[in-house]
Amino acid sequence: MPARITRSRAVPGSFGSHQRDLEEIFRLEDTGIINVEASVSHRLRLDQVAEGLEMLRTKRGDPQRIVVEMAAR
Repeated sequence: MPARITRSRAVPGSFGSHQRDLEEIFRLEDTGIINVEASVSHRLRLDQVAEGLEMLRTKRGDPQRIVVEMAAR
């Protein structure tokens, strides 16, 4: 039987989603129906969280999905 390669995901926090919602999103992404990465409008460092919250509050920069990166890529 061939080995199955899987992706690891870490979702330490997600505003506005329940676990079942995230599981469905992962399933849809795994089957190629959606591309979550394409929906990320902004990537911010941890020290920019306050700026990201302000962007969401004021809608400045048309934030769709903001990802806070805990470490350098």
